[in-house]
Amino acid sequence: MENLLLVPVVVPIAAGVICLLVPDRVRRVREALAVGTLLAAVAWSVFVFLRAVPAIQLDWLSLSEGFTAGLDFSANPFAKLTLVIASGFGLLAVLYSIPLLARHPRHREYYTYFLAALGVTAGAVLAGNLIVLLLFWELHGLLLYLMAGINGQKAVSAATRTLIIAGLGDLAFLLGVGFIWVQTGSLSLNALGPGLVPASTTLSASAFVLIMLGTFVKIGIMPMHSWITAISTETPMTVMSYFTALDKMLGFYVVGLTCFSIFDLASWRGWFLMTMGAISLLCGVLMAMVQGDYRKMLAFHSVSQMGYALLGIGTGTVVGIVGGLFHVINMVIVKGALFLCGGSVERSTGRAAFSTLGGLARTMPLTFLGTLIAALAISGVPPFNAFVSKWLLYQGILERGGPAFPVFLLIAMFGSALTLASFMKLLYSMFWASRPADLAETRESPAWMTIPILVLAVFAAGFGIFYRWPIDVLLAPILKTAIEPGGIWQSAPAAILILLSLLVGWAMYLAGRPRASVEAEVFVGGEAVQPELYRVPGTHFYGPVKGMAGLRSAYAAAERGTLDLYKQGGRVVKGAADWVYKYIDQALADFYQEIIPALWSLIGQLLRVLNRNMILTKALWVAYAVGVLALLAVPGSSEVLAVTRAVACAGMLGWAFLAWVEGNLSRLLILAASSQFGFVVLGASLSSNVAVSYLLTGGVALALLFLLAYFIRRQMHTDQIVQMGGLASRSPMLFVLFLIAALWLAGLPPFGSFFSKFLLGVAAGEISPLLSVVITFTAILTLSYLLRPIRRFLRVP
Repeated sequence: MENLLLVPVVVPIAAGVICLLVPDRVRRVREALAVGTLLAAVAWSVFVFLRAVPAIQLDWLSLSEGFTAGLDFSANPFAKLTLVIASGFGLLAVLYSIPLLARHPRHREYYTYFLAALGVTAGAVLAGNLIVLLLFWELHGLLLYLMAGINGQKAVSAATRTLIIAGLGDLAFLLGVGFIWVQTGSLSLNALGPGLVPASTTLSASAFVLIMLGTFVKIGIMPMHSWITAISTETPMTVMSYFTALDKMLGFYVVGLTCFSIFDLASWRGWFLMTMGAISLLCGVLMAMVQGDYRKMLAFHSVSQMGYALLGIGTGTVVGIVGGLFHVINMVIVKGALFLCGGSVERSTGRAAFSTLGGLARTMPLTFLGTLIAALAISGVPPFNAFVSKWLLYQGILERGGPAFPVFLLIAMFGSALTLASFMKLLYSMFWASRPADLAETRESPAWMTIPILVLAVFAAGFGIFYRWPIDVLLAPILKTAIEPGGIWQSAPAAILILLSLLVGWAMYLAGRPRASVEAEVFVGGEAVQPELYRVPGTHFYGPVKGMAGLRSAYAAAERGTLDLYKQGGRVVKGAADWVYKYIDQALADFYQEIIPALWSLIGQLLRVLNRNMILTKALWVAYAVGVLALLAVPGSSEVLAVTRAVACAGMLGWAFLAWVEGNLSRLLILAASSQFGFVVLGASLSSNVAVSYLLTGGVALALLFLLAYFIRRQMHTDQIVQMGGLASRSPMLFVLFLIAALWLAGLPPFGSFFSKFLLGVAAGEISPLLSVVITFTAILTLSYLLRPIRRFLRVP
């Protein structure tokens, strides 16, 4: 019981590693392991949701009285709810994946990432301090990148965009956490609170905005949304559905944590969230209306609906917050169902464009039923779940008041109307329009795929009719107050009346329908008309909208990427690069091309001569060992500390230079290990915890690099870096793993050794700023010498 909170973190990650080791010839074992792990995760999360679980506090690091961090885990009501939803949805998604991805070439990696993402999500929501939360948050972003690229080469661009935007969000989150620590001296979530963080300082405002920007990337608020639309057309629909659940729940968990436990929503903070939510809501639905591909349409609707939830939380009222959180849950259910429905259609037809679909209601009745219910639910049509959450949102906006409340209320209501209109387009284009002749043999998807869709449809109806249960049981514990929203309808009687009216209308339709009909050819000018030529798709349902006055220029700007942060950032970087090239690079061209190469060549030759047969390297390791033993034998001696730190710095910098000029991959890694162990020795002179931290994180990366170097030598039949061109195309898996391990060792966020280098820099900065400079410069050199083989791998031989 004492370590129960480690189970949802460790078990899925361990199961994912096992999936990576299971041979492809027994794929069913991998699928069975994934299903079993998710069943256990559901059972565990429900068990923990129903009872109190003791927190885990592991004292890990204490650099000074002002900076402490531990591996702390605790389960608050919001974390418990997030785990129940994540594991429950994960179970449905993994069942859906069995037939959809049975023959996928990266079957092994898919289930590894799938299970690891669940464990990392659990680690983030159970984190007891901001450092642990940040660590798992960054790992979650890495797994999102890997899952985004699961379809291989065609998904590289979308996955790269995802990694860059997620990295920027993680950087903003990291800076926000740093500002909180500077002001409070604490990173514990139990210690932080609205009273501890200053309300009106510039640092406080910056911390709030930066953390919110980090979460906006995760949940897809405009303009940090473009990664969602980019991967929607390049990844399996089950990936979109699964990460819709994990990303949205994790993102809004951090939003709730920040707004309820660290800051408050008084004054400008609430207006900031409401404004960002309203922009995302309206722009997202306007973009969704004019899409011709249902995958992009669903992606833009995901952006829009998360705007609703953010708008509700921003009101700062109990009823508005309940509406916002309830809408997050509802959108996990409804958007997840819609993505799964899209995957079902794509599997059966191989198509995604509205113009190539139609008439699937008869051939895919279960998929159609699930899509119909989910479409009505997301549009806020009673008696489904999103009607209740949107109604609560409207009440929250009215209760918040203020001069801008009519604008927010109008945007929210108008957004619902546009959502319904756009989903009428989807339903007509996919299910009601005339069926293309080549889709005559289309059949319903297997039960493994339709059952998860129907289960989510049942939840969409159940959470709308019996809305008191999720509000009272799931949401009230989060806000720690009884919730009595006013103006809510009697849903059960109303649902019965709606059902009866539909049955009466259906009976009237059947009674008035012609008893018999005869199909005959149509002739124009004596020639038979091809039915396909006159089939009316739903593509142009709202085509005229793009030409309306006031919207024409907005749509044109959207097509240019005006609201696309990735595109705008690329344009800024390109402009800056052009400026540098024009005004700086040309002026220094001779210096770079003649003097610097000659100098580096001379230094490299001297270093290689001095280190012939690794004599200097062996001497360095002896010096490392003597320094560590001296620290243990004479702790606290200023002379020993000074000499040991000098040896460590010399090893870090000197052997980084040696690695920079080395052309043999194996020797390069030996020199890299010699340089990196200097970090450990320096850490030992500051704090044993810092040394152990870097030994673990850097050691894992180095071990992986040496293992990969062994396989690369066998693949390329050489150890010379200059002869390894084309490895990336010949063995993409080896290349990707080498790239990740290199970035890990170099300490780039969000990779592992960044945190240990950060801690080492904090501890070293308290002794001498010069030590921090050495650490930073060595980290830059590390990235530089590891990029040399990576660049060579990418070259065409």
